[in-house]
Amino acid sequence: GNLFLTGRLKRFAKIGGEMLSLARLEEEIQRLYLEQKREKKVESTPPYFVVIAKEEAGEKTTLALFSTVEIAKEDVNLFLRQNQYSPLVKISHLVRIENIPLTGAGKVHYHHLEQYIKSYDKTI
Repeated sequence: GNLFLTGRLKRFAKIGGEMLSLARLEEEIQRLYLEQKREKKVESTPPYFVVIAKEEAGEKTTLALFSTVEIAKEDVNLFLRQNQYSPLVKISHLVRIENIPLTGAGKVHYHHLEQYIKSYDKTI
């Protein structure tokens, strides 16, 4: 009759000794995309970006970006440098998907994305 809560998901990653808000990083990438879209005057469906951090003991934290639109990883990393992010903060893997998976409550299904990264590429 007991309920155990395990695996609390946090939306922060520790990179270079500092805590990085993944939600803030997603907002910055959204801003980059909207700036590029304005320059090209392209109409499209609203873009969605989700950043997942893979943190393992003794390993460097890596960041994966899931995107519903085409965007270049190099553009994202250059944009982050230009906006005062540490050189340690960089997207190491970009995955283009049709839809961001959602839970029954309509929130992003982060666990599903983490599992996708683990099965997609063991180096992430």
